[in-house]
Amino acid sequence: MKRISLVFILGILLVLPLLSQQEARFMTYPDIDGNTIVFTYEGDLWKVNLEGDSGTAIRLTNFPGNEYAAKFSPNGKEIAFTGGYENDHSVYTIPVTGGQPLRITYSPGGATTVEWTPDGKKVVYNSYMQTAIRRDPK
Repeated sequence: MKRISLVFILGILLVLPLLSQQEARFMTYPDIDGNTIVFTYEGDLWKVNLEGDSGTAIRLTNFPGNEYAAKFSPNGKEIAFTGGYENDHSVYTIPVTGGQPLRITYSPGGATTVEWTPDGKKVVYNSYMQTAIRRDPK
């Protein structure tokens, strides 16, 4: 009986630290422009300066829905990203300082940001709009 109690107590002591740990959340979809990084964390876009600021991140978006796949424009003044706001994912742009997103795609089947064109006039994205099977975006 004493041995079973000891094993039970040791089992509880080993499990307690695992139960007290908080969920880990990671920064995803980073993009770098000069000394600035934009990334997704908890479904919102954030930016952080590599120098100064002591690494303090600034939230750029706080809208209902998820934002991800952010890409800096070649001139560094805008960020294109994928936003899931209206039952589908579309491509939006936002000033690097934050603000109201501007929707630039309206295609059925969703769209995901890939990159800007080198001249900064267009955003390259992939979509399932003209595919019969939703595994091969174009």
